[in-house]
Amino acid sequence: MSAYAGIGAHETPRQVLELMRAGAGAPARAGWTLRSGNSAGADRAFYGGALQAAGAIELYLPEPGFGARARRREQERGARVLELERPEPAAYELAERSCPGWAALG
Repeated sequence: MSAYAGIGAHETPRQVLELMRAGAGAPARAGWTLRSGNSAGADRAFYGGALQAAGAIELYLPEPGFGARARRREQERGARVLELERPEPAAYELAERSCPGWAALG
């Protein structure tokens, strides 16, 4: 299975968000799976683009129920979304090595 990560800053400029949304459609239509956290900003732009292209999506959520209300409406329209609410310990280890200031995050 081919997959791509759709991640970025919460406060991404609107024009960049539009590019991210549009850009997420091509790999989704080609059968690639989007992997994202669905946080505000860039993550949701990628999610929206993959959703619009009827692509497969894996959401790696920081906690159960994160952003559930909006996703429930989208899934009712037939989206193929897999939600992973408890990341594996290896995911936390990777994030800690990759994210400056990881220990200060909630």
